[in-house]
Amino acid sequence: MSDEVPQRPLAVLVGNGLSIAFNSQLNLASITKEMISRMEAASEDGDKVVHAMNKIARRAVSDGEVTDEDFEKLVGAFDSQVLTLDELGKLADLVEREDTELQKSIQDVTDFSQRVRDTGISYVLQVIMERSYGNWTRDAEMHQLVRAIIDNFGAIYIGNLNYDTLLLSALQAVGAPMSDMGTGYSPFQVRVKDVDDPNDNGVPYVVQRLRTTSDFPTVPKYRVRLLHLHGSLTYWRSTEHELHFKAPIDMLRNHNLWAGLREGKPKYRPAVVLANQRDKAHHVGRYPFKLAYEVFENGLRNSDHWLVIGYSFRDTCVNDILRNEFIRRKDKPRVLVSTYGDALETEDVERAFGWGAEDPDSRSWLTINRDGAAGLEKSFDWSMFTW
Repeated sequence: MSDEVPQRPLAVLVGNGLSIAFNSQLNLASITKEMISRMEAASEDGDKVVHAMNKIARRAVSDGEVTDEDFEKLVGAFDSQVLTLDELGKLADLVEREDTELQKSIQDVTDFSQRVRDTGISYVLQVIMERSYGNWTRDAEMHQLVRAIIDNFGAIYIGNLNYDTLLLSALQAVGAPMSDMGTGYSPFQVRVKDVDDPNDNGVPYVVQRLRTTSDFPTVPKYRVRLLHLHGSLTYWRSTEHELHFKAPIDMLRNHNLWAGLREGKPKYRPAVVLANQRDKAHHVGRYPFKLAYEVFENGLRNSDHWLVIGYSFRDTCVNDILRNEFIRRKDKPRVLVSTYGDALETEDVERAFGWGAEDPDSRSWLTINRDGAAGLEKSFDWSMFTW
């Protein structure tokens, strides 16, 4: 990377297309198929929770070829248990204290619903974790793109919609001057125990608390801000306290935390948004996702260059912040969209930004590169974007 730091800021929105470009196994349809396969295999053991999950999966995912859209349908079906739990909690408050039998029945249903959700999330994240592995050739290509972004812009705000660790690893590998939602203040220790061994004392790990305010390190020393808008494999929360933290990747790779989620009443749960469009706003309006959205929105506001990589423009919550900031401006930002193939139509992008048929040609501000993320930094479109 160059020693001279450019001054112009950049807002980057990253979707699943970036992960797929450098690891095809992170394709959402492929992940969905693997989840369904594992759940079907687990149901042979007679577990009632997995049996319920398979019924939910059959309702959510239609017969025939699994598509990317089926991923959201499936995880959204599991996540709907959150709303069920909220309603059950309200119902429990209405029950007379002396009616212990009814209270117990409500608690039993609550516990079962929570186990269904925990188990569903565990299968999703376990598959993603197992497929988030390194590859020398592929990683070298990703590093070139990351270096090009850092070399051409100053303060960089990255809104990442992926749960995997590919982008985080790439930024660390190239020595990016970065910070994320993890803070170095007041680290603490957690112990990870073997769920199959009651005598296991556990392995200690030092973890970082997640930021509670936008107190990111100052630019330019830490001019790259990585914001996992919907959480990450590494983001977890305590089930006993209002405590969120970022776990080291070794903690995830060296222990089967996903099996612990399926055992019932885990001490920690992943802090992720795995929901359909209808329920997503319920989550992103809460900490820590609300904070990540606010910081990224500030990045959009401060930047005249917006880079969108591998995003389908189907997420209503994300589209809302793009459109609100875009419409607010008299002078529109320069926008480069990197996608692969012709599935994403220009009208879909324009609509997401609030650009209608009555507006002039969008080519004055919008460029769509359809060759994929790999090699984007070598393209003519990139040269014009960074001119």
